[in-house]
Amino acid sequence: MHFRGGRSRADGGHKHEDNLGGLMVSDSGDFASSISEANQQIEKNSDDGETYAKLIKVETTESKIADPGRVAYLEEFSNMSILVHDYQGPAAVHYPLPPKVEKDAVSIKMNKTELEVLKIRGALSLPPRELCDELVHAYFKWVAPIVPILSRTSFMKQYYGLNSQPSILLMQAILLAGSRVCATPLLMDSNGSPIAAATLFYQRAKALYDTDYEEDRVTIVQALILMGWYWEDPGKVPKNVFYWNGLAMTIAQGCGMHRSTRNSRMSTMDQRLWTRNWWTLFTRDRSVSVALGRPAHINLDHSDVEMICEDDFVEDGWLPNPLHVQFFLQYVKLCEIMDLVLLQNYSISPKAQQHNAMALTQCDLALADWLQNCPAELRWDQSRYDFWSAYLHCIYSTTSCLLHRAHLPPAPKSHSSTIATRSPAFEAARTITVIVESLIAHNELRYTPPFM
Repeated sequence: MHFRGGRSRADGGHKHEDNLGGLMVSDSGDFASSISEANQQIEKNSDDGETYAKLIKVETTESKIADPGRVAYLEEFSNMSILVHDYQGPAAVHYPLPPKVEKDAVSIKMNKTELEVLKIRGALSLPPRELCDELVHAYFKWVAPIVPILSRTSFMKQYYGLNSQPSILLMQAILLAGSRVCATPLLMDSNGSPIAAATLFYQRAKALYDTDYEEDRVTIVQALILMGWYWEDPGKVPKNVFYWNGLAMTIAQGCGMHRSTRNSRMSTMDQRLWTRNWWTLFTRDRSVSVALGRPAHINLDHSDVEMICEDDFVEDGWLPNPLHVQFFLQYVKLCEIMDLVLLQNYSISPKAQQHNAMALTQCDLALADWLQNCPAELRWDQSRYDFWSAYLHCIYSTTSCLLHRAHLPPAPKSHSSTIATRSPAFEAARTITVIVESLIAHNELRYTPPFM
């Protein structure tokens, strides 16, 4: 089974010319002269208010965004955005990049040394089809509902297709995540452990990322999210889930995934995919921040992506599991409350610190409202165990514990005092313990994300 990846390299040192609004620019020419020519052209047409825009007009700004992995993003306050708004409209912030030039072979895209390194690492190879099938199945059963970042329909068409195949970077990342939730004997080493296989998939995915093998930015974001499923010895893996999530968010924001695509020229399916990816990044950001005690990367004040809804999970030819959809929608709502708790109770900014009864009440009411409106099928009930309700309420109890920890009274001098232990923080901690014990009893703790 062979999969293709793609990347592009500058034809280092070779002369090439670009036509920018009639101005020819050459690598080997005098750049200062080019600027002078541009200024002369602007002065000559100073009576024409559109001259600036025409100089940088890109024909693709008027075309449909057919490839969501090749999108340019310009923030409104960017000077360049002023020049292109005449062609896209004042509400647009996403622009299609020019079509990429297809190469005939991977060896043309990469230098021989990089390609040889990837071959030595086995990064361009996949395990037997039988094992791949089991890992992909495990991924969509246990990982995808928590991080719904892929179009299952599109991926499976590529996976079983002959002409179009999944990105090898994404495939290695999926195998990595799948190896953490799959118990097939094909995956185990001589000690009955899947760690060696997970390490191998991680090293392969990392090698592909480090050599810029993949150029589709949405695919890169998806792969980086999944690389966070590797969590072996922190001393040996400084690039942990916090690191990979941070990279994913940087790339996502670089192509404008934090902005609404409603006025873009993307297809409906691509808009839904971007929405799912953005809110997945948000949930990962807040969950990892709380678990590892690290600062959050995402500021929702800088985003105007619509709140995710059931429609964002609809795909052509596949109906998502309603329970999985509701799980993720509730997960996002909990992470919003978690965000409020962190801001009002743990921020180091003097303006944001509100260690008072009002802050506690506001967050408490938000948690109570979430619990009251939580769908019945996702309510935690120890008498009828369900993995998704167990994991969701573990997140709920973690948020509650986080809130009330910030308002615990000073430690009592006498150990016999029970005032502190009656705090909701301790009650939430007990609930977490009960839920984790249930997960262990059903041998399903391994299906939770790495920071669990």
